[in-house]
Amino acid sequence: MKKKARTKAAGSTKTRLEARVDEELASRFRSIAETAGISVNQLLQGLIVWATDNAIQGSPTYSNETREVGAEPRQGCVFFGKEAAFFDEEEHPETGEPMEPAKMYPGHVHFVLDFSYQNALRDK
Repeated sequence: MKKKARTKAAGSTKTRLEARVDEELASRFRSIAETAGISVNQLLQGLIVWATDNAIQGSPTYSNETREVGAEPRQGCVFFGKEAAFFDEEEHPETGEPMEPAKMYPGHVHFVLDFSYQNALRDK
């Protein structure tokens, strides 16, 4: 018997996104959602929002002198975090006037997915 075609609700901005994972991993993921008191869909959507906001294509680079994080292009590699940034002035929260001193944000790396040659999950 042919499956019924799924129809999108009028005005809906949601789309279906599917992934196949090992049964044990799915069970652990469901357990996290249950412990937190949220649905698996809510957990997954929150993680996707975070990942898309923090994903940087390439491999992270580090400066031992300045502790700065940068990105080096590499196919098959993505890391999650923030690259280093230099802010030469900041606005005063009440007046909007520029404030000194300049600040350096060194950046950080949460984790790296590197499938370029070693098929690995790493933290640096």
